[in-house]
Amino acid sequence: MEIKKDRKLKSYLAPLWVLDQACAHLKNVMFLQKNAFQARINLDGLGGKELASRPDIRGLKRNLGQIIDQLKSVAPSFEGKVNPSVPCQLWRVKDLESDYGRGPRCSQVAELEAHYRGKPPNTTLSRTSEVHAAHSFRVVSYNILADLYADSEVARTQLYPYCPSYALSIDYRKQLILRELLGIECCVVCSGYNADLICLQEVDSKIFDLDLTPVLGYVGYEGVFHRKGGTVSEGVACLFHKSKFRLLDTKSVVLAEELKTNSLFSDIWKKIEKNGALAERFLARTTCLQCTILESVEDPREQVIVGNTHLYFHPNADHIRLLQGGMTIIYLEDIFAKLLSMSTDKRVSMVVCGDFNSTPECGVYQLFTTQFVPENCIDWKSKEDEAMNELSLSHSLLLGSAYGTPAFTNFTAGFAGCLDYIFYQIDQLEITQV
Repeated sequence: MEIKKDRKLKSYLAPLWVLDQACAHLKNVMFLQKNAFQARINLDGLGGKELASRPDIRGLKRNLGQIIDQLKSVAPSFEGKVNPSVPCQLWRVKDLESDYGRGPRCSQVAELEAHYRGKPPNTTLSRTSEVHAAHSFRVVSYNILADLYADSEVARTQLYPYCPSYALSIDYRKQLILRELLGIECCVVCSGYNADLICLQEVDSKIFDLDLTPVLGYVGYEGVFHRKGGTVSEGVACLFHKSKFRLLDTKSVVLAEELKTNSLFSDIWKKIEKNGALAERFLARTTCLQCTILESVEDPREQVIVGNTHLYFHPNADHIRLLQGGMTIIYLEDIFAKLLSMSTDKRVSMVVCGDFNSTPECGVYQLFTTQFVPENCIDWKSKEDEAMNELSLSHSLLLGSAYGTPAFTNFTAGFAGCLDYIFYQIDQLEITQV
């Protein structure tokens, strides 16, 4: 029997034990303690069996003992020891010729703990286990760094040289992401942000499907995901708690594609197409805008438009971001007006979340919070050969930044600044806590 360490753990809120290709009778065995404290065993050949478990470690130990007993009943030569106090354990089994006819022998070969090394970096945001009062909701927004950007030599040597390689692994980071969003201690969900709305950027499609959806689904969330344009495998996700909201509609538009086809942007396109270099660069961007319309469970007359986006990142692209930001707010403004016109008895409000890659001094923040940027905004000339001329942008929505402009939302060795925002309609919504 050859036993290997497998770093590709699919572990979520609790320990995950996997025996892979163990024997003819026992193919894949998975134990996963769900948030609802339901332990599930899948034994190939025995069919699915479920064990009711208690939401404490003693109950967890008992169930693991039952699991071991069941494994031994299938493969009498099975040997395994379980340490429930370890967040993630993994057995990896590879059959050898000597195993055939007598079953596998398995032992623990790997332990991986998903936790902060030292104190969590941000201790100022409110965390609570309390359910929010009626007619209020909590919003959380995060750029979770897509795996395709973290799993590269450039990321390891240039972007994040201060991070050990294990810390960049998505199998490690996804556990921290879930822990940050939900709050997990000792494999039991406790007080996290208790958000009603979660907007995420740089979400890998596989992470949404295989991790975020099942795990957050266990605790009452439903979510929608939209990929960026082109062949990019990451995008944006909006998740909402079903006790607060129900989904009415959701869609995503790739801004570069909308520019030439949507009449809302015809005036902007006429100005852009005069500059070939600018048009080429803008149309090559895969940036998308996700628009999700939710209805309050408490009061169906209340509707919320949730915008979610991630603007272009390049340092010399303030003009590109301003164009993208302008299209974003114009598009959402149109959705807002259409919803209001469809029914006079509805109260519609809006939040716009995202990684805008723009500091408060930039035109994007000015546009969102003051409703206007002039033709002489310095952002239009952030790259000389792509300078935007004779274009001002405006909208009618009254928006503010929910948590103001902190010193930074992004902190690296080479840059620290406020790039991420949760904008909200100040005439429709009121901030009660940050």
